[in-house]
Amino acid sequence: MGAVTVIIPAFNYGRFLSKAIDSALTQTYESIECIVVDSGSTDETPDILNRYEGQVKVITLENRGPSVARNAGIISANGEYIAFLDADDWWEPKKIEVQMQYFTEFPSISAVGCGERQVSLDNCVIGTIIPKQFTENLVDNLRAVAIRRLLVAGSTSGVMIRKDVFDNIGMFDESLIGAEDWDM
Repeated sequence: MGAVTVIIPAFNYGRFLSKAIDSALTQTYESIECIVVDSGSTDETPDILNRYEGQVKVITLENRGPSVARNAGIISANGEYIAFLDADDWWEPKKIEVQMQYFTEFPSISAVGCGERQVSLDNCVIGTIIPKQFTENLVDNLRAVAIRRLLVAGSTSGVMIRKDVFDNIGMFDESLIGAEDWDM
């Protein structure tokens, strides 16, 4: 199995960032590179990132939105797989391990998603999203994704993609500052 690069775009989410980074660094899957793209944060984000020196790669950019940040991370990634993690999210410890099992079991797939738990600030689960299963019909699947009746993942933080997919379909549309994940 190959290396996974985790890309965390961050802009003024210092209050959540440590939990996101820690959840990436403590995955049961061992071959992980973590890149945090700080889009000019003016809060405690830079101080928090300093605490992870030597553990994460930090890219600092001006704030031009999450598409620009994710693309910068993809370009700098060394892993064969890209996993996105928003700065205000965190993962269960086996997330990457389980997703890598799918890539191993089904070598022709290009992306793996997962469900999500929505939690309050005091960590109470307030909702759960479990994506429906794709069918064998590619056209029907794409149509269902386009009208939001089928999800690749509950959020961008649930998606892991083979890096070579970006060579084939391109990167995130940098003109979009919202719904860039749906566009991708």
